[in-house]
Amino acid sequence: GSEASVRVGLRNLALSAGFALDVLRRASPATVKPYGQVRDLLARFAQVDVERDLLGTLSGDATISAPPDLGSVTLRATAADPEALRSALQRLVRIGRLAGVAGSLGLGVDTGGIGLRETAQDTYEVTREDTPIAVLGLRENVLILSSDPGTDVDAAVDALPEAPGDPGVKGALRATLTSAALGDLLVDRLGIPATARSFLASAGDPLLTGRAELSSLLLGLDVPLSR
Repeated sequence: GSEASVRVGLRNLALSAGFALDVLRRASPATVKPYGQVRDLLARFAQVDVERDLLGTLSGDATISAPPDLGSVTLRATAADPEALRSALQRLVRIGRLAGVAGSLGLGVDTGGIGLRETAQDTYEVTREDTPIAVLGLRENVLILSSDPGTDVDAAVDALPEAPGDPGVKGALRATLTSAALGDLLVDRLGIPATARSFLASAGDPLLTGRAELSSLLLGLDVPLSR
């Protein structure tokens, strides 16, 4: 595959995900309401606690990467307890399509037809209405999750780094992206004047860092002015 244009490193994915969920619950309860419904459904009928049995096992470093067209996202995370994670995944497979379970029990929960099926040992397809939309694989203590269902799990394990980057960078987040990718984000997504692309074309690859304080989230963006 092509080289990633965006790469994000996270220290302790479980802690970062928990922080993000807590922020969303406080700032926009309606946004996380569907997540809460599915979480409760899984806890009741699959005996899977999403935050404990899935996210909670991923307490090591994680890397998130995206290709130049930003058409997919791949996560590589380290599981502290891969056996617990494997057990939770197997329980999810056994309940079949979540939408079918919800509908047959009259729960009135719309899960969008999301399901999980095992295609090979420790390799799974995430499906929507039986169509693959993502791939997930567990290799020893490494979890790979990609929104591109054609991703080769074993190749992703080898291609993505184990650590989020320079250990000297303060904070849990460290992201690198090409100047072209930053230009696309600023101009196409945020409406910044197109002249930003010309400036970034002569700059080096930007570095984004971030850390959470008790009352704030601090972000820093460094853009080298020459290569």
